[in-house]
Amino acid sequence: MIHLLFRPIQTLVQKKASLHETPLSIPQEKAYPFQPSRESQTLSHSQSRSASVSSAESPNPNSLTPKIPFFGKKIVPDEDRSRRPTDFPSILFQKLSREEVRSFLAICRSRRSTFNDVLLQAVWTGTLNWQRSHPEQSGICPQNPNHWIRISVPFDLRYPKLNSMPAMNIVSMFFLDRQANQINSSEQFLSGIRREMRHAKRFRLGAWLLVCLKDAHAIWGNLYHAIKMCDCWATLVMTNLGRIFTPEDLSLPRTKEGKIQIKDLILDEIDITSPIRSQTNISIGCCTYAGEMKFSIIYDTSLLRREDARGCLEEILASLRRLLSQKE
Repeated sequence: MIHLLFRPIQTLVQKKASLHETPLSIPQEKAYPFQPSRESQTLSHSQSRSASVSSAESPNPNSLTPKIPFFGKKIVPDEDRSRRPTDFPSILFQKLSREEVRSFLAICRSRRSTFNDVLLQAVWTGTLNWQRSHPEQSGICPQNPNHWIRISVPFDLRYPKLNSMPAMNIVSMFFLDRQANQINSSEQFLSGIRREMRHAKRFRLGAWLLVCLKDAHAIWGNLYHAIKMCDCWATLVMTNLGRIFTPEDLSLPRTKEGKIQIKDLILDEIDITSPIRSQTNISIGCCTYAGEMKFSIIYDTSLLRREDARGCLEEILASLRRLLSQKE
């Protein structure tokens, strides 16, 4: 999802680069096609079972929403899937300045690493730090060194001949797993990430998800269990769109800062959000426009509060700054 922010030249307003929140207003029937309402849809399988229970034996409604572990397998009762959580989805944004981005990229080049490699390391370390400081919300034991953190990364499957096409329907997901005792800020950990990502790109490992879904589809009824919406095994989703609306892609008039200008309007900012499916904890997106980098986080409001999501994003960005400021 991309949100374009235009401003007229005559009413130029200096915006603060602080964290801000933008509510997302989506019609009910379009936002959640996979979440049927009770009034318009038939009973689900679990609801059919509960319908045979007498009213005297009906369970307490509060017992239908047990404590959900964060950053692990999360199972939500079918009854909760019939309605969307309050304020869902909710998005937070954080923008990095042009000077900071330029410095980050220069440091990555000097270390012979891509920005995505360092970003993945920052996501792992920042998420782990947030988990340990918020054990109640994360549902993990801070002293447990063996719990897993899985990052789901979109994987572009386009061949060179298809580069001119949008990646909308030619994309898969690649999963990166690390245990807590493996996550740190060392160069050795970064080297492991670098090798794994190069190996995945070379052998197109992102296609394995599609292969697994094809095999699951070959067995009658197995595809439903493979993609069922009531659980999620990934800790979070992380995607970086890179540079968007570049002069090479769009030959339009621009300002000195590189922002698109159409008559008296300037495309000032671009807000992007990565997709989030049912029961996903958080999804982090990133893009660069006119030298400025913008991060977004969209989160499950049935599990996290605004301050929790804000703290998680800030911890990840703080880890990114620490990684790029430390000496080799």
